[in-house]
Parts: sequence; C-alpha cells; structure tokens
Amino acid sequence: VSQSRYIIQKILIYGDKRSIRYYVKMKRDGNKMIYMALYILLTACSVILIHFIGNQMPEMLMVFLSTSYAIILFNLLIAKKWVSVYVKVLKQHPVQYIKLLIALLVMWIGTFLIPIYFMPSSLIITLMGITSLCGSFAGYLATRNKTLLLKGFLLTLNLCLFYLIYLHAFPLGTYVAFVLSTLVTGFGAFAYLKFSEGFTKQGFTAVQILALRFWLLWLVGLVCVVYNHAFTQFQFSMFPKSLLIGLVSLILPIYFLQKSIEILGGNRVGVLVGLVPVTTVIMQYIFIHHVITLRFLWPSYRIYIYLVMIG
Repeated sequence: VSQSRYIIQKILIYGDKRSIRYYVKMKRDGNKMIYMALYILLTACSVILIHFIGNQMPEMLMVFLSTSYAIILFNLLIAKKWVSVYVKVLKQHPVQYIKLLIALLVMWIGTFLIPIYFMPSSLIITLMGITSLCGSFAGYLATRNKTLLLKGFLLTLNLCLFYLIYLHAFPLGTYVAFVLSTLVTGFGAFAYLKFSEGFTKQGFTAVQILALRFWLLWLVGLVCVVYNHAFTQFQFSMFPKSLLIGLVSLILPIYFLQKSIEILGGNRVGVLVGLVPVTTVIMQYIFIHHVITLRFLWPSYRIYIYLVMIG
C-alpha cells in the first residue's frame, strides 16, 4: 500500500509540474497574441461601426471629426519634438510628404465611404487582397523571385473571382463604382505603405509619421463640411459616435498592430492579418444579419490562405 501510495504521489507531482509548465507556456504565448487579437477584432469592428454610424451623420463630418481626434492625440505625443519634426519633413522631404498625404487620403476616403454604401467585408477582403498582390509583384520586381510572381497571379485570379461573384449583386453603375472604389482604395493603401516605409528609413518614428499623415484628409473633410454646410446638421450625440470611430479606426488598431510587430515579428503578423477578412464576415453576419453563403465566405478564406503563403 505504501509503495502504491508513493507511485501515485510521484505521478501527481510530475503531472503537476508538467501542467504548470504547460500552463506557463500557454499563458506566455497567449499574452503575446493579445495585441494581435485586439488588432483583428478592432479592425473588423471599425468597418462595422462605420457602416452603422456613417448612415447616422454626414460622411465627411465623420471624417473631419475622427481625423481631428487622431491629429490632436498623435501631435501631443510628439509635443517635445513637434517643431523639429515638421521642419525636417517640410524642408528635406516635401515631395515625399505630399505623396504620403495623397496616398493616405485615397486609402481613408475609401475606408470611410465603402462600408457605408456597400458591405463592410467587401472593403476588408479587397483591401487585404490588393495590398498583398501589389506586395507580391513589387517583391518580384525587386528580387526576381518567381514564387512571388506566381503568388501575385494567384491573388489576382482570386480577386477577379471575388468581383465576378458580386457582378449580379448590384446594378451595373453601382457595380462599376464598387470595383473602381475598392481598387483605388487598395492601390492607395499599398502606396501609403511604401511611402511610409520611406519615411521610416529617413529616421522618422512610427508616432511621428502618425502625427504627420492625417493633415490632408482632415483638410479635405473640413472643406467638404464647410461647402455642404454639414456643421448645421451637427448634434451633440454625434460627438461620442465620431470619437468612437476615431478610437476604433484611427488610433487603437495602429497601436496594437505596432505592438504586435514588435512582439511577434513582421512575418508572423503578416500571416495573422489574413484573419481580418474572415472575422469581418462573421461580425457582419452577427451585427448586420447579412446572409452569408459559401460563395461569399470562400473568397475570404482563399485570400487568407494566400496571405499565409506570402507571409
């Protein structure tokens, strides 16, 4: 009996140790993934929020207010170096700065407007897909790696199939507007990534780039608001809604993405970003009750598979 008791005690002791080691490992890996999970959820939530709130207030008023919050926050974060940062960018890199502002304007105008007039998932799916295929072709031109060329063609085929699925979902004029707007937004996003990378190589920090990048979008929003007299439609209830859009779309996801890159590395983040389209489709079904069939869900999964291949 004493020997059996001894064996049971040893089993329990070693079992406990293994359980503790397993628990610690799982907790450590879970902590690493928290920022990435928050980025995925917030990015999916942002387009859903824009879809709802964008139908409750003038679109450009929403753009103006949301970018105002982001400009104030990020410029406060660089307050000590504010003058030197703006002097450096305006004196040494004025042309590159204009390109950065234009690319961001194109990307975010599409990001704000497409979820309002179309389904939110359509923006995320095309945005991720177009950015990835541009990266594949750009990588091929830089390295002549034929694998990247093949992946670029596969993504192009995938996006063509996605657009064909939506061919009968809208009237012809609306469909043309849908295709052109998503294409322009996707190419704008890739252009912004390249211009932003250039500023990073010039010694600008992530927060400094964030402080610099919203001014043209804010100015366009202000001009449109003044021209359309949208201020006359402003209600106090719009303030928390636009603040929520600013936090969920322009501020928090950027922070969580940057932390994820810092902890997990760019390649792993590039793979996990492919979960955003699928998450968006699921949340769209939950909150908008948009009927999802296999033909609408499958493009999201295929784009994710190709993103895994590229990552």
